Amino acid sequence: MSTLVIRSVIFGNRRTSMRLEPEMWEALEEVCRREDMTIGEFFSAVDRQRGDAGLTAATRVLLLLYFRAAATGEGRALLPWMNLNSAVALGAAAPNPARGDAPNPL
Repeated sequence: MSTLVIRSVIFGNRRTSMRLEPEMWEALEEVCRREDMTIGEFFSAVDRQRGDAGLTAATRVLLLLYFRAAATGEGRALLPWMNLNSAVALGAAAPNPARGDAPNPL
């Protein structure tokens, strides 16, 4: 496992520090490139959608859902033009074997 990297992030009128694995930072930067958004805009989207979850945990989940959606046939057809909200919806709807869902046939 990689060592956590601490970065200062600014979004909206907030400034906070975020500790993520280097791979998570790379994934976040890739999402921002694909979606033509700033890191601040990404964190604003996470903040709006996170409910009671912590910002770091919500960021990891949102990245997972985004790339899970990208791995589906429907998600691959939409990327890179998919918006973040669509990615979250598709990723959350993806089958989860841990929940007992059957996998989608490719």
